[in-house]
Amino acid sequence: MEIKLSPLEVISLRQLVREAIQMYEIIIKLVNTDKQLLGLLSNSIIPFLAFIVDGMIKFFPDDVDYSENNLSLENDKFKKFVVKIRVGHKLYNDKRYTKKLRMMREIQSNNIEFLTSDYNCLQQEVIEIIGQKDYGTFSYDGIDYFNNMQGYIYLAYLFENTSKVKYKEGRQYYNDTIRNISSSLTVVLKSSVEGFVNAWGLIIDKESKINIDSRRFSTEDSFLIDSTRKDIFNDMLPSEVQIFLHSNLCQMNFVSVILPDVLENRADLYIRFMIITYLEAIKSLDIIVKENESLQDITGIKISEVLNNKIYKLLSKGNIRNNVAHYNIRGYSITNLEDRVDTDNLLMKIIELETGADFYTFWKDFLFQFEQLKQLIESLIFSSW
Repeated sequence: MEIKLSPLEVISLRQLVREAIQMYEIIIKLVNTDKQLLGLLSNSIIPFLAFIVDGMIKFFPDDVDYSENNLSLENDKFKKFVVKIRVGHKLYNDKRYTKKLRMMREIQSNNIEFLTSDYNCLQQEVIEIIGQKDYGTFSYDGIDYFNNMQGYIYLAYLFENTSKVKYKEGRQYYNDTIRNISSSLTVVLKSSVEGFVNAWGLIIDKESKINIDSRRFSTEDSFLIDSTRKDIFNDMLPSEVQIFLHSNLCQMNFVSVILPDVLENRADLYIRFMIITYLEAIKSLDIIVKENESLQDITGIKISEVLNNKIYKLLSKGNIRNNVAHYNIRGYSITNLEDRVDTDNLLMKIIELETGADFYTFWKDFLFQFEQLKQLIESLIFSSW
């Protein structure tokens, strides 16, 4: 079925396809890499993969059927699921603070049930004595880029919409479901990208792989829900808040470290996801600060500087924020965008139009604020105030 697009939609689609191809190249690298690295990286890429797939779905006709997925979701429910798990869906930022904390407590409790579901009686007795480590962290060169609680955010919508799902099915169910999420998203991405690659005569290297020593990666399990044995984070904030902040920090680290250094993307995807994860994390911090006024006194002027810097104010403007979060460009004329002939990247063009300055001047300031936010979150959850 032919899709009729306006000139603005045409250049929007080109931007989406360029980023989709970059994501597809990343998936190819992961698939061609040894299973150990694939296992270490595949979960953390899900929300970013979902973002691209959501963009593709929104450009396709409404009658395209996605019901043949590995998650047993009907067409409309699959579309909603993709939106729910994509980066930029705010990691529960759209929930009221009290509801957010309650959901995080539920995730912690469900995680324990998953971890202990297939233990026999003797193992259960041992756990009663020595405790159960429940918080898993994935790191690269000592930098956290994923935690196991993020996986439960992906599963939340499935639990709401699939009656057969039960936590007591245990870790195997968790692993199988995460794998099915990845494969379902990849199928949509692959079919979409290969259609454009063939139509436009593009070439993709299907033999590329990740060339990183797996010893640079590490995983660590810690006590979190067991307050008497807790050995991760400080004791300054509730554990639910710490999970919330750490999940945002992990996403920022994935984009700023894993994406360019390991997955070797410093192009369109990198720019978009850096901005999205920054906006998502700073909004999370803003919500927490408003609900915990003592943070202002403890951290002093630094926190207000981070929350009120000029870069955040610029990116919060409707035109930039909305066009970072979606591929169908709104709020600009085709003439204005085509006049920016020095780059094909629409986000770079939009930022130059809004600032009236060279993109790289903005980017230098943005990277500084990005690192400032990361350091602040780290201090809030790891340091002694």
